[in-house]
Amino acid sequence: MARQNELNFDGSITQVEYQATETVANAPFREFEMRLCHTPLTELTTSFSGNYGGRTPVLVASANPLILNTTADQWFALACSPAFAYNNADSLLVEVRWRNAQTETAVPVWGYVAANNRTLYATDYNASSGSVSPKTDRLRITYEEAGVAGTSLGRVRALFR
Repeated sequence: MARQNELNFDGSITQVEYQATETVANAPFREFEMRLCHTPLTELTTSFSGNYGGRTPVLVASANPLILNTTADQWFALACSPAFAYNNADSLLVEVRWRNAQTETAVPVWGYVAANNRTLYATDYNASSGSVSPKTDRLRITYEEAGVAGTSLGRVRALFR
């Protein structure tokens, strides 16, 4: 989750990036889905649907499988199609799901510890609840400002400490 004061823009999110800690080749993410959602919350609860705060998440990326190749300390991008219209009033949930066997390659990413619970995770693909943690992933969000969509003007907002 990213809070509004960390984002502070009015526009359409076109991609989300994570920073890999390791070089990884051909890491499969089966039934991969990424959803974005506005939420009035500033700290996550243990309920996935409860964190939506009555809002509806939007599917912005999916693949079966998504195959990732990463380089240590470099960013890798997940394109949002459709772009997500961020309202600059709420926090933003970035929900990522996939189904892998425990023996399959993972892609570890850099993170930091926030002042409150920013990550909710579960190992069951269909879980309705999970464990919360103040550890959160480093994110970079690319967006087009409201009123300039379709132009080459875009911005990147980095979310890490």
